[in-house]
Amino acid sequence: MKKKIVSLLLIITMLVLPFSVKAEDNYIYADGNTAVVNNEEHNHSVFAAGEKVKSGATINGIYFGAGNDVNLSGKVSYGFLAGSSIIVDGTIDHDLFAAGGNITISKDAKITRDLYLAANDITIKSDIPGSAFITGSIVTLDNITVEGDLRVYSNQLIINDTANVKGTLYVSEGTIIKNEDKLTTGDKVLEKFTKVEFKTRIKDELLSILTMIFTAIVLALMFPKLFKKLDYELSVKDVFKKAFIGLGLFVIAPILSMLLLISNVGVVVGVILILLYILALMISMIMVSYVIGSNLYTKLFKQKDNIYVDLLIGILVVKVIELIPYCGVLFTMFAFIYGLGLLYRYVVKESK
Repeated sequence: MKKKIVSLLLIITMLVLPFSVKAEDNYIYADGNTAVVNNEEHNHSVFAAGEKVKSGATINGIYFGAGNDVNLSGKVSYGFLAGSSIIVDGTIDHDLFAAGGNITISKDAKITRDLYLAANDITIKSDIPGSAFITGSIVTLDNITVEGDLRVYSNQLIINDTANVKGTLYVSEGTIIKNEDKLTTGDKVLEKFTKVEFKTRIKDELLSILTMIFTAIVLALMFPKLFKKLDYELSVKDVFKKAFIGLGLFVIAPILSMLLLISNVGVVVGVILILLYILALMISMIMVSYVIGSNLYTKLFKQKDNIYVDLLIGILVVKVIELIPYCGVLFTMFAFIYGLGLLYRYVVKESK
């Protein structure tokens, strides 16, 4: 089932990626079989997708790699990886985000800051200078040192040789720790938190991504002018202005709906308003994904705007950010209210 879902995501990616991109552009590497990023220096972000994805290049920007087998052996500023099998033995100057079936961080890998992983089977053989947030069915730590905190949601935590967590180690309740005597946590204590069933969580996340991509594509097909006419300006003033409008709608709309529902004459209108409110929340996140994807694709990748590619990139980035503890919750709340502001400005503009 897992491989079918990953394959479906890959097929969708292949369908919407522009295969007419010139090789000399060096921003997107897409191939149905093997996508290899040129082993040279790239002073911009790079997106790669294929059945097999390999990169030994130096990328001074964000690297997005998605495929069945993904291997990162080069050097990148930030890494975002998704695949059935992921092997990292390169250098990440800042943070690494990876999700898939099996993930291996080899002994030769160098993670300069934080690590965020979600997979069925995870093996880490390289030291982590920052903190690590890991969700997996089986997590193996092989002779490593984590300078910061380590949070592990898993069924089984295996310690090979030794593992030293200088910060606080958090593990989910019910986690079986194998070779616990080889685990050192310094002056901190091992703390447990409520267990989250990994398979259920990863299945829900993949279903959420597929649902969002499908909904976005349907919206783009039915209303092709919707995204092109969005009134967005990526300045701090404009973003917070629309977020303020969205916050007002976020608070006022449900209150108004409840008042109408308890009145004698406004029940029908109240029900319609609630339905429109829920629909607006769903569309708002898709709009925010489009804004993010469009800016990444046109400004970082320097490509001609493509609605479907914009939506795909934006949705994947949004979903990865949502997985980040604490930051993901704050981002989601802000994205909802900003998206509502975007939708409000679009409706006002079209009604004139």
